[in-house]
Order: sequence, then structure tokens, then C-alpha cells
Amino acid sequence: MSIQSVLFENPYYLLPFSIVTALVLVWLWDRRRTKLTARLAICGIASIPALAALQAMVVTDGERVRRVCEALASALSDGDVPALGVFISDDFRIGSADRAWAKADLLAHCAKTLSIWDIDETRLSRFEITVDDGLATASFQATCRLISADVMVARHVSGWTVELLRVGESWRLRALWPRRSLSLPYDSLTDLPR
Repeated sequence: MSIQSVLFENPYYLLPFSIVTALVLVWLWDRRRTKLTARLAICGIASIPALAALQAMVVTDGERVRRVCEALASALSDGDVPALGVFISDDFRIGSADRAWAKADLLAHCAKTLSIWDIDETRLSRFEITVDDGLATASFQATCRLISADVMVARHVSGWTVELLRVGESWRLRALWPRRSLSLPYDSLTDLPR
């Protein structure tokens, strides 16, 4: 947890941090009763809504990356393959030299999968995002409900790692890897049966 994440990205960290800081400043004022401690206590209390407003206004690269991941999940849930293509970089590549996928291969596989399965109630959580000079890596857990003509999987959980590239002010998916699990026992999407 960084200062940036506390101040700009996560209200669940900012609010308790602000309240504890304000309470400590009020306690100091109560103990000393000086003009300086009174000003500090007032500033601490006044900073809570100011910091909350600042957090709402500032959008960090980490938040942008998370929004792209959520937009990809939403497009899958909607069955909208063209919307997926908007968020995928033209130089998208995964796999090894003998079995590699480009953007068109990924979109074709998604279209084939969506013709068999309906994906509902998608939810992404447990994000770990690193951003470094125009390149971002995000790991997260995806949960959804899968429905086909014959089967319904009420709760499908999978882990993913994605690499995104900054293109202007937006981010585009450049690579992705599933995290091996019981529900998805592959290290690469190219290992999936076609």
C-alpha cells in the first residue's frame, strides 16, 4: 500500500486514515489547549472532505488500468466482441513461436467461446497493479457465472495477469496469461483446445 493508493485510489483506506489523524489532532488539542493545537485539530477535521473530494477528482494510471480490465470483463459479459477489440493493442501477442496468438486470434477465440457460453455476473477483485513508464501489469481474480445450453456453472473463479501499454491517454491490452488453477489448468491461452 503506497501513499498514492491511500490518497487517490482507495476510499476504504483514506477515510479511516483521515479520521484517525483528525482524532489524534483533537486529542493533542485537548491535552495542550494552545492556539497551534486548535488550528491543527481544525485543519485535520477540515481536511477529511477536502481529501475525499481530491480523491474523487484525481484519476491515477492504476485506476485507468483497472477500468480497462473491468471494461474488458463487461464486454465479455455483454457478448460484445467488437467492444473487446477496442481495448486490445494491435501488437497483441501471446504464446510461443510455434503456437502464438495475435489480436485477431484472440477475438476469434472469444467469439467462439461466447457462441457456446453466456457469461453473467462478472466481478473482478484482488487487483495488484504496477505501472512503470507506459507499461502496466495487473493481476486480478475474475468471478462469473457461465451458462451453456447444457450446463450452468454458478461460480467460476479464475486468476489472470494482463500487460497493458499506454497509447496516448488510454491503455490497451498487450498480453494476458491465466493463472493456473483447478478451473483453468493452463499457463497460456494458446494451450486451450481450439
